[in-house]
Order: sequence, then C-alpha cells, then structure tokens
Amino acid sequence: MKAWFKNFVFLAAFLPLAYKMPYLRTVWASSPVERWDKFLWLSLLLLIPLCEWIRRRANIRSRHFPREKLWTALALCGVLPMLAFAYVKQINAAVILLGISLIAVAVQWRFGRRVFVGQIPCFFIAVIASPSLSYWLNYYLNAGLEGTRGYFYAKLALGLAFFAGWSIYALYQKRYPRLLSVLFAALLLASVFVNKVNAHRLPSGAPSYLDPAKYEGENRWLGKELSLSAVDRRFFSGCERVSRRVYYNDYDQVGVLGIVVGADIHAVHPVGICLESAGWDVSSQRQAYFPSAHGEIQGAQIQASKDGKEYLIWTWFSSDKLSTGDFALFRFLRKRGEGWRHYQIMTPVTKGDLAHARDVLSSFILTFEQARVSSASKLDLPAATR
Repeated sequence: MKAWFKNFVFLAAFLPLAYKMPYLRTVWASSPVERWDKFLWLSLLLLIPLCEWIRRRANIRSRHFPREKLWTALALCGVLPMLAFAYVKQINAAVILLGISLIAVAVQWRFGRRVFVGQIPCFFIAVIASPSLSYWLNYYLNAGLEGTRGYFYAKLALGLAFFAGWSIYALYQKRYPRLLSVLFAALLLASVFVNKVNAHRLPSGAPSYLDPAKYEGENRWLGKELSLSAVDRRFFSGCERVSRRVYYNDYDQVGVLGIVVGADIHAVHPVGICLESAGWDVSSQRQAYFPSAHGEIQGAQIQASKDGKEYLIWTWFSSDKLSTGDFALFRFLRKRGEGWRHYQIMTPVTKGDLAHARDVLSSFILTFEQARVSSASKLDLPAATR
C-alpha cells in the first residue's frame, strides 16, 4: 500500500476528535470542574515522543503480528458504527472517547503493534481527560472527590502513575505487558463499574409535573418569579422554557427551578456539575423516591451548601410516562417531541434537621403537583431568555 495513502488515512482518523475541539475549549472555559483538564491534553505533547523514546531505548522493535490486519479491521468495524451513532445522538463525551479509539486503531494500522502498545499511556491520559468522565466515575463510585481541582489532581496522579509503571516495566523487561492482559484488566474494571451503576440506579417512578400557580391544601404558599441570572441564561439557553421561583409560607421557604426541555439536549446538565460549577459544595447525592399523589417520583436527593448555608435539593426528570433522577438514563430515554420537564426544588436545612427539610419538600410537591400528567399539559413558565 502506498505510503501517502497510509499517511492520509492516518491523519483522517484525527478528524472526529478535531471536530470536537471547539466543544472542549468551551468546556474548559465554562466548567470549573473540567477547567484544568487542558493541561492533561497539553502534557501529551511531551508524553507522546517520550513514550516512543522509551520504546527505542528498551529496543522494543515494531513488527507485525499474525492476523494483525484482521484484528485492526475488526476494531475499525466496531469503532466506526458506534462513532456514527454517538455523532447522530449528539453525545459529546462518547464522540470524544470513540475519536480517541479511532486514533488508537489508526496508530496500530500505520505504525504497527509495538508503537501502538508503547503509546497506551497517552491514550489512557486522553481518555481520563475526557469531559464529564471524572464526574460520573466519582458519582457512581462515590470516590469522595471534593473541590473543583480535586478531579484534576486525581486524574493527574492516576495518569502519571500509569505512565511510570508502564515505562519502568518496558525499560527493565525489554517488552511491554501483554495486550490481552491489559484488555482483560480493562474489561474487569468496566464490569465492576457497570455493576456499581446498576446497584446505584433505581427503577423509574411515576410521572410528575408541577403547576407553579396551583394554591390549595392545608399549606398556604406565597410565590414570586425570579429573574434569570447570566449563568442561568448561559446554562439553559437551548431549553424551551426556564423559570426560577421562590415560595414562602409561615415557616418555610422553597426555591424552584422548572425547565421544559427543548430540542438541544446539551442545554440540560447533570445537577451535580451545575451546582459545583456555580460554586456550591456538594456533600451528598443519591437516588431516592419522593412522595406523590400518583405514586412515588424517582429522583435524586442532594445535600449541598453555599455561603455557609446548607440546603436539601430534590431533582427529577419527568415525561408523561415516567420520572427518573438518573441523568444518564434520562439522556438514553429522551426522544424528540416528548414532553420532558426537569425540576429542582430546594429548602434550607435548619440546625441539621434533615427530616423537617424532607417534610417541607414533600408537602410542596403534594401541593403543587398537577392532578393529571399528559404530554399536552401546559406549564406556566416564561420563555427562556436567550
């Protein structure tokens, strides 16, 4: 095969990742959780030639292996359809991860197995630097990372440890770890993560829409509309409708964020990321069920603090068929044209009395919940400010 054609195909493999670079720049600029990841990507400019130097220093020569072309073709046939699916579904993180996988396959095809294996630490660092990946790992594994830099420090330490272990093994053993052993370890870790996800996830609950203008029941609430902040307008610019309201009764206060999800799925974000990006300190989050007149709502319960005050936050996504607090499940289930709504309701936790805060939010839901949920239900929310 002509060298120029190989080089052309090799460079073309970078196009999916290059296509997402504007998105990566936006994430680094707007998300405090991901802001420092750009330094992980920049470190690859040093690590890529260093990995190749270590391979040559250890005299690990690149050569072809039996059925190498077949395995490369099979890998390509697996990556390309998934990449196309992620692109059509507009799953940015998946496009980036599969773009990295496509580059890895191209390295193997162009330069051979040894060069590909020698660059595995670089691929590993690129993967852990992908947007939102650290948040979801911490969310499902409950790793206890705190602060906006905690994610970066953990990823930096993990990446450097992997690179150091891989390099020391290559220099002393004059060979790389067996690729099948690496693949087995990766699949084992993936299976552990999947089990953790399944254990964390709860079955979906009853659908629930709130009617912010509904006043009835024993608790008399007074409410008012709040102006959307610049952060709100930036975060939810692609949503169909957005509203912030605050409600009071004689003793308690509840803040409500109501969103009608529009065509742009990227305008809705995991609540934990939104809170941390806005300067909140999230101390706990878990899946839970909330009381409803139509059955239990499945949502996420979050404890967070800001400016020295602690709050209890209940949040859920609801269509006219079900409710869920799992953002990943919402992304998977959502279809265009369905009437998905997203709610965040919060109340202060006074003197650590979490039980009272739960009672306040439960009473609020039972007061303001729509009597009947349907896709034709209208929500009294002003149009989002663009």
